[in-house]
Amino acid sequence: MPAYQKTMLTCRQVLDYLSDYVDAHLPAAERARLDEHLAGCPQCVDYLENFKATLAACPSLRDSEFDAIQTVPEQLLQAILAARVQ
Repeated sequence: MPAYQKTMLTCRQVLDYLSDYVDAHLPAAERARLDEHLAGCPQCVDYLENFKATLAACPSLRDSEFDAIQTVPEQLLQAILAARVQ
C-alpha cells in the first residue's frame, strides 16, 4: 500500500489507491482526498468506473496477488487518458 500524503493527488496516485478505494479500505482523510481529485477529473472517474466494471466481470481479479495497476507504464497511462479526452 502506498504511503499516504497530504498533498493533492495526481492521476497516477489515484491508480495507487484505487483498489483500497473500491474496497473501502482507505482511511477517511485519504478517501476525502481521492474524492476531491475525482470531483475535478472526469478521466479518473471514467477509469474508476471501468475498474469497477472489470472487477464485477472478473471477480477472480480480486484474489490475485498480481497488481496489474503497478505494472502499467506511465506512457501508456497518459496515452489512455489522452485518448479518453478526445
